[in-house]
Amino acid sequence: MGRHPPKFREPSNKRILTRAKCNYAKPGEEIELIFEDGGFNATKSQRTASGALRELEAENKFLDLLRKTRTQGRYVNEA
Repeated sequence: MGRHPPKFREPSNKRILTRAKCNYAKPGEEIELIFEDGGFNATKSQRTASGALRELEAENKFLDLLRKTRTQGRYVNEA
């Protein structure tokens, strides 16, 4: 009642995913997705930015844990 029909939009294979609630990310964060090859994937700009950031965070965590291990007098090897 009083609702208007949705405005016409050109068909698009792009979508915006908004995180409402999650444990390991900020709520309200938006991820741009594109439908390709039968499924939704993050757009190339999203993949590059988030992937590089994730790798940097993982490397920082590794170095932090390596420092803690060395200060405890323990050794680390590749095995």
